[in-house]
Amino acid sequence: MQEHERPEYGQKNEPVIKTAKEFFLTGSEMIAANHFVAGRQICQSSDSYKELQKIWNEDIDLRERFIVLYLNKQNKVHGFYTVSIGGIDGTVVDVKMCILPALRSMSSGMILAHNHPSNNLRPSGADKQITKKIKEAAKFFDIVVLDHIIMTPDEGYYSFADEGML
Repeated sequence: MQEHERPEYGQKNEPVIKTAKEFFLTGSEMIAANHFVAGRQICQSSDSYKELQKIWNEDIDLRERFIVLYLNKQNKVHGFYTVSIGGIDGTVVDVKMCILPALRSMSSGMILAHNHPSNNLRPSGADKQITKKIKEAAKFFDIVVLDHIIMTPDEGYYSFADEGML
């Protein structure tokens, strides 16, 4: 086979994943829960909000950021991933980029979070739509989306779970 040709279906190829260790995320891809979130159990939206406040950096009032917390079976945080960083009034969220770290870290649950620099706590139509898409994708892998938290610079938050939106 020449270099530019694709292999036929069923032909042996170099494995994409060579060892189980290579399958899991590296520290540069998913930030393992460090001293401020390690092992913290999430029981309600206020717990999520407290942990997210520790993760969020100073630009909460400048641009939107979409972060996912990954949890084990006991709802203890074992890592988080910044899925996207956008502009003043939006950010692009790729569902695959939310699910992949969950699969690679063997997570049982996810908490979605993003900020509204405008201080508007109401979820937009796009917020509702992406929540639904991620929830459906996660369900296929028996991963539960426990909540979607919208945060504002003025230390307020909106919980999809608390409002019955999940």
